[in-house]
Amino acid sequence: MNKIRLAVVTALVAAGWVSGAVAQGFGPPQRDDFGEQLGKLFGKNLAFTAVAQMTVANAAGKSLHTMEMDYAMRDGNVRSVMDIGRMKTSDMPAEAVAHMKSLGMDRTIAIGRPAERVTFIVYPGLKAYCVMTAPTGAPLADKPPKIERETLGQETVDGHPCTKQRVIITDDDGKKQEVLVWSAIDLKDFPIQTQMTTGKQTMTMLFQKIKLEAPPAELFHEPKNFQKYGTLQELMMGAMQGMMSQGHPPLPPPEEP
Repeated sequence: MNKIRLAVVTALVAAGWVSGAVAQGFGPPQRDDFGEQLGKLFGKNLAFTAVAQMTVANAAGKSLHTMEMDYAMRDGNVRSVMDIGRMKTSDMPAEAVAHMKSLGMDRTIAIGRPAERVTFIVYPGLKAYCVMTAPTGAPLADKPPKIERETLGQETVDGHPCTKQRVIITDDDGKKQEVLVWSAIDLKDFPIQTQMTTGKQTMTMLFQKIKLEAPPAELFHEPKNFQKYGTLQELMMGAMQGMMSQGHPPLPPPEEP
């Protein structure tokens, strides 16, 4: 595989991971009740910083992907930072990490601003970012989602005594999403671990190094003095053009079907 193509494919995988992890299963926002869903799961803990360990496993419980991210939240806005060197996945060839780093694509930041129905995907090494927005035709909720909680017992997670609950979020159109939540009693019921199953895969998010303090507001602002793109694909095309201008070989033409 061409080195540039390898780096771009890897960047797309990483961006998909980090944007989806802005709030496990919560973003990018599609509805006006996004903030309320997120707020009800986090309770009163709407300002914090932490390191998040995210794991995706198959139906047999085998780990497929693991990723460590820096995570922050303030006023309902969410920021996650991923370094490709802290990610392990069967989808990524070993040589891709070195290529990503040399091209300035190894670090990805996602900033979710649900009130504005927007997420920024930022590549600091490229001094570039793109904007992901909710579909303009997305219907608005007539009423907030129904949140049901069922206490399943007490468990210890990462040394913290927790209340384990099954949380069911039901939209006004009847669509349900079930999440298991472990709330740390000694951290003001902070949801230290969440787990959600989609299809045949289960995603688990474990928060560590938690600080229940508000991070600086500027961490959640739209980047300044960075090149802005309308889509992730446009950003990748811009990155490829920059690579070729620096002497990297061009991408090979697509193969005939």
